[in-house]
Amino acid sequence: MGTYTDPWPPNKTKGKEDILLHKYYKKMLEDPEIRGTIYAEVHVKPVFESETVSTEIKRVDAIFIPEGKTGAQTPDSYNVRIVKFRKRSKSPDEDIERGFLNMIKDKNIVLAEIKDKLNFEAIGQVLSYEVLVKENYPVNEIQKLIICKQRDPELLSTLEKYGIELLELR
Repeated sequence: MGTYTDPWPPNKTKGKEDILLHKYYKKMLEDPEIRGTIYAEVHVKPVFESETVSTEIKRVDAIFIPEGKTGAQTPDSYNVRIVKFRKRSKSPDEDIERGFLNMIKDKNIVLAEIKDKLNFEAIGQVLSYEVLVKENYPVNEIQKLIICKQRDPELLSTLEKYGIELLELR
């Protein structure tokens, strides 16, 4: 199993979504059979290819790109990496975005929306982001996931109807 590494500066205060994303990452690190990369704050459209840059860039909380399964890890290797697009900027680090585009091509991915509590907004966002990502990136299939601390039992049938998985992390 790899060691947890934090792409955020140590002095940055993490919000509730960042904390849940880190818990998801740590959970994945516990399973040496899982390999891949989590991209955080992913633009729903490649920004460096756009002619115009919107001041209100839509971002998916996280996209996990699996890289298959593996056996034992070396002590210095990680089964899962986490990479963050530049947050409060009109454009991400271009190298990160190009790397993301190369990795996502023709892959099955996990698109994750992160909320403190499962709600209508999270469901609408994950469904909308699925459409936008399919329109803008060359992916095969998208697995939809909502990561939250608290679920709403009344919304579970909606998740089932639309094929959205729920991961509760406390």
